[in-house]
Amino acid sequence: MPLSNPSNFEVADERRATKLVIFDLGGVVFRHSFDHALAHWATKSGTAFDDLKRRFSHDEAYALHETNHIGIAEYKDHVCRVLGMTLSLNNFIDGWNAIFEDEVPGVRGVVEHLKKTRPVAVLSNTNHTHCEFIKTKFADVLATFDRVFYSHEIRARKPDREAYQTVLGAFGVAAEQALFLDDLSENIEGARAVGLQTVHVRDFATMVAGLRDCGLG
Repeated sequence: MPLSNPSNFEVADERRATKLVIFDLGGVVFRHSFDHALAHWATKSGTAFDDLKRRFSHDEAYALHETNHIGIAEYKDHVCRVLGMTLSLNNFIDGWNAIFEDEVPGVRGVVEHLKKTRPVAVLSNTNHTHCEFIKTKFADVLATFDRVFYSHEIRARKPDREAYQTVLGAFGVAAEQALFLDDLSENIEGARAVGLQTVHVRDFATMVAGLRDCGLG
């Protein structure tokens, strides 16, 4: 579903003209599911999948891992304790990286089209292990973005204000002149609190509709 001609992109209020578009990755650029990790861990540890799913959460240790305050080995030990399972580091990592599915069809064309008139960046909550994996699996689509900001590298994660401000500062763009796309409501709310325009992405169709509503297609 291509966007319309770039000549339609400009909005009436120059102060809110979109000079930067920022994409999330998981759930926006590619699909992912933590159930894949839990299924792998269940098989390798002999633990019931339903038990793992009930116990797993994106807790404080998860956030610390995504801001590079704890490494993968320490995080693995934490998860194994919480989930009541025993796994080697390799088996943990294999499951950890199994969450990634496929690129969302059509999203690469949208990014390339937006890039004709303004920079397009990524702001993703992730960790070193996932980052190294997605740099290979999704190399082609990642190459379409002007810059990619990973939480473990900038040591700030959404929805914290510092994460959005890092991206804005890198491009010298005011918050109201940037548009942020994400699939999680808490990240959308965090971006709005900073002053960014937002599109809450539920699927590819809502992404395209949201861009059009913002005057970008």
